[in-house]
Amino acid sequence: MKTNKIQLWALGAFCLLLIACGGAGDQQPNLSDQEVEQLVDSIPESENRPRPIPPTSYSDLMKSKTFSGKVASSEDVATKGAIFSFNPPEGTEQAALPLKMPLMVFWDRHPNQDTILFVVQCERLGADTMVGWVNGWGRSGMAPLRELIHAQEQRRIDQRDFRKQNP
Repeated sequence: MKTNKIQLWALGAFCLLLIACGGAGDQQPNLSDQEVEQLVDSIPESENRPRPIPPTSYSDLMKSKTFSGKVASSEDVATKGAIFSFNPPEGTEQAALPLKMPLMVFWDRHPNQDTILFVVQCERLGADTMVGWVNGWGRSGMAPLRELIHAQEQRRIDQRDFRKQNP
């Protein structure tokens, strides 16, 4: 039986809460790693839950305005032209990346349960590549590219998803 990461996290948080409150002291026997694994494996796997259709359709989100060609400034964010901008320390490498946008993605940790996101901005800061996203619920945010997967092909984002640079 597969174990959901959220279920493991919740079990760990509950155990820490018990220990912090003094409820796990001498009253509870110490469990071996094997007993803990059996306990975790006995937790039923969460079912995919039906989700309501978001107010903005996917076809409309495919027409989302993207921010590309330059690094976003705070003015771009203020005018809602970009999702985020960085104020990096002097000497930090920063660049706009030619990701084919809008790109439909899922969070890697829940590819079949989370709302689809559309990447509308992509920039590299130092060694990290960050993207700005929007979803059908009118929300937006930013995330490391490594935490997202291609929604249609269920794979990591790679060089196929970037436009070729003009020499």
